[in-house]
Amino acid sequence: MIISLLLSLMTFLWMILVVNGDNCTFDINPSLSIYEYERRYSRFIFKSYQKPRHFVRNWRLASKFNSSLCGRMVVDPSTTIYGLEARIAPVKSFPWHVTLLRKKKDLCNGILILSRWVLTIASCSLNTDQISIGIWNVNSLTSYEQEVKISKRFEHEDYNPWTAENNIALVRLQEEVKFNDYARPICFPTMETNFDSAAKCFVTSFGMTEPDSFMKGEFLRYSAVTILPQEACSYSRSLLSRNTDRRNICTNYDAATLCYGDDGIPLVCEVNGTYRLAGLFSSLNNLGDCVTPYFPAKYTRVFEYADWIYYVIEKNS
Repeated sequence: MIISLLLSLMTFLWMILVVNGDNCTFDINPSLSIYEYERRYSRFIFKSYQKPRHFVRNWRLASKFNSSLCGRMVVDPSTTIYGLEARIAPVKSFPWHVTLLRKKKDLCNGILILSRWVLTIASCSLNTDQISIGIWNVNSLTSYEQEVKISKRFEHEDYNPWTAENNIALVRLQEEVKFNDYARPICFPTMETNFDSAAKCFVTSFGMTEPDSFMKGEFLRYSAVTILPQEACSYSRSLLSRNTDRRNICTNYDAATLCYGDDGIPLVCEVNGTYRLAGLFSSLNNLGDCVTPYFPAKYTRVFEYADWIYYVIEKNS
């Protein structure tokens, strides 16, 4: 009890310090809500699922996630008539989308964050042996598709398959993905990135095109989605006994029906002309059903695991 009180007092004192020079502190602002404080300053407050247990960011490694090439599409699907009508992603759009394979068969999804690193969900990574990137039609392979074998998988230590908590994993590749118009990394979110309902966001997948179908799609498809307020996300998921907190982010149902085969699909949002990774689709509801209007899509919020991601990559590169 005493230790708990001391920790709470230390956290409070940390929050009321003032930014000055190189000090990693900030002004307290009475006009901000508790939620807004947590969003802005969560990197200074220890959370058990962030490993290692320190507050110092690896700026050298972090800078690699936001190169001049990341988050840029050669073709914007929102300006393509073909894409708007069919929701089929045009070639050279979403060049960061990764398909994880097992014996050449499509299992689930991920996203390229560095030339040798793919981010996905823990429930997806264990049975995969290679990745594919730069593919838009599974029945018509082209010269710009790249297939790279997986050398090692890193599942979050606190992943809970029953509650889908901490559902995130990293995949290290045996070789580097060659960056070009068809294969590029996504930009990583920063502390200042604010993903809300006003953001222009997309999801991409080869998953089933209809809820009652058992056939996966032939083409890479995309859908525009809207991020829901955290309160709406938490309430809808509480009805299904799914733990939902700041580690999660939810989107609306109307724009896209997420279903089987969509595990790990990336949620990306435009920020100042480039796209940044907001989340990874982490679970259906606990009944095993597809996403419905009453139970919106739930994603693992990637930025909440930034410390863990930096640590794993630095230690294993």
